[in-house]
Amino acid sequence: MAARRGCHGWPGAAVLLLAAGTAADAGGYLAGFHRVAAVEVPLDGREVTLPLPRQARPEDVRVRLAGSFKCSYNGRTYYLSGNSKALADPAAPAPDYVHWDLPKSFAIVNAAELNGRCTDHYLLQPTPDSGRLPETVGARVDVDQLVRELIITPSEVKQSLSGSVRLEVWQASRPGPLAAVFLAALALGAVAAVVLTRRASRAGMADADAILRRIERQYGPALKAIQDQRFDAHELRSQLTQLRDGAREFVARIAAFRRAASSVDREKLDAEIREAEERLAATDRDDLRAEIESTLAAKRRLRELLANTQANQARYLLRLPKIEAAMNSAALWVTGQEARLADEGADRKAIETLHQELESLDRAIEELRVVEE
Repeated sequence: MAARRGCHGWPGAAVLLLAAGTAADAGGYLAGFHRVAAVEVPLDGREVTLPLPRQARPEDVRVRLAGSFKCSYNGRTYYLSGNSKALADPAAPAPDYVHWDLPKSFAIVNAAELNGRCTDHYLLQPTPDSGRLPETVGARVDVDQLVRELIITPSEVKQSLSGSVRLEVWQASRPGPLAAVFLAALALGAVAAVVLTRRASRAGMADADAILRRIERQYGPALKAIQDQRFDAHELRSQLTQLRDGAREFVARIAAFRRAASSVDREKLDAEIREAEERLAATDRDDLRAEIESTLAAKRRLRELLANTQANQARYLLRLPKIEAAMNSAALWVTGQEARLADEGADRKAIETLHQELESLDRAIEELRVVEE
């Protein structure tokens, strides 16, 4: 794995600590740990970094890298290591497609391997002799590797990629007596504030939340049914999880869109667009033009979305039952009688169903990203 240095501090640690919940992964490697920071790794080759908690003992820190992405150019799914071709072809190379920035003193303690050829999950921790923790951890998608393999331009590679790769930092839950009292008091105040502020914002999300709860309830049984029937259906399980996670993100973005629809000053937005257009016309610097054009395009997309708020909200809401149906169809296809007679074909059919729904969901999420820009 390639390593590059980063330099970030640890602002907002208390907020991140309170916002993160404790969790245990399937192998128990994160039992007693809580996530303190997380970031999406962009698919355009840019490196992102997260700060590691200051004063933390090395044994109390874990770094998690997980996810996969799809290339529309060749239809393959790329994992942290290896791609979908490697799953079917033992002779296919399995290069690393996502690199992390960590010293060699960090060791892999858990990796989710798919048929022994690909990896879509890494969990790392400092070795006993690692000494002081580095300030940051970073990760990036190796776009150059894809350029070499596909023999297309970097811009074409970037435009063809869709999916999700996440970098996370976890810390052991070991506060001392005084720290525990302080955190408990701070948490109570934070929870009270969150409850009061979110009640109003979630009141308008009852329709989307109800469907999301159904999706959450069906995810566990669907995943278990697939595991019981097809223990080696790694890609199918991965797609099912991505669909559940995508539904969560989509509902959050619908909520953000609804807040924007009720709070954005349309006249101010129009004025900002006119100002950006004037700045664009007045500059001849390529770097400034690119920045202004990006900002201007985002504001125009937001204005277009808000121009027909009710229709767009209805369109987004209809996407959720489709996710629910795709999840159910995939599980039924694999566990049905016909699937037991033709496991490989059933897997392919179920995976294709989820792929199609994930692509539609990715497009909808991408459309709503403008609300945050």
